[in-house]
Amino acid sequence: MANKLKERPIVLGSCVRNGAGYLPRYFEQVGGLAEHVRTHGFKFKHVALEGDSEDTTWADLVKYFTRVGSTYPVQLIHYEVGGRAYGSVDVADRWKQIARCWNHMWRRLNDGPPVGIFIYMEADLIWDPPTVWGLVEHVLDGVDAVAPMSMLRNSPHHVFWDTWGHRAGGLRFQNAPPYHPWLDPRKAIPPDCYDRERGLIKIDSAGSCGVFHGDIVRKCTFRDRDAMVGPSLYEEGFTFWLDPMLEVIHPNIHKGEV
Repeated sequence: MANKLKERPIVLGSCVRNGAGYLPRYFEQVGGLAEHVRTHGFKFKHVALEGDSEDTTWADLVKYFTRVGSTYPVQLIHYEVGGRAYGSVDVADRWKQIARCWNHMWRRLNDGPPVGIFIYMEADLIWDPPTVWGLVEHVLDGVDAVAPMSMLRNSPHHVFWDTWGHRAGGLRFQNAPPYHPWLDPRKAIPPDCYDRERGLIKIDSAGSCGVFHGDIVRKCTFRDRDAMVGPSLYEEGFTFWLDPMLEVIHPNIHKGEV
């Protein structure tokens, strides 16, 4: 599969709103990943969707994409949903806005050359290229979709952050260890939900970050009611996995971090 996917780009995509505070870190991380991907002999593309920002996000994205556009393919999409800005809260309108943005991005990508692998990345996350490449390698090895752990930065109790998006066996992940019953070494995982060879656990859905085979971009959609792509993914015959050894980090908004 790896040789076939080399013919198509690995695409990192993010939706951004009011992101001026964290975009410098985001740009640095994406630049490092682009180099990492190309070092392994694959094509890289960066796509970002922006809309409804009240700061310099759009201008910052234009400046950055103009600078790197001669190095690798880029695609910058402006898309307004017209809704209010929310924090990390469970509000139906927020999920619908997020789903609309990701679905619009995927439609625009599908208007162009086929995507080989898509990296879904929330723009404010903290991560490094080897972690993301570890997820990519699972897809190159035949996995349909895979996500990392989603942890909170500078948390003395190792808090799991995305308890909304990450779900497995019908249960949401929890903030405190072991985060989910299937991550408790004292408890058994259903055999069909554990890939022992790869060390992966089957999940229903995930937020924050995920790496998907390009066929998922072509066939699946994010659900309005919770902004999750997992249900559509399973409806189309794909499976979703978690690598508990890899993680991305959320800024600790409780400490004023960006």
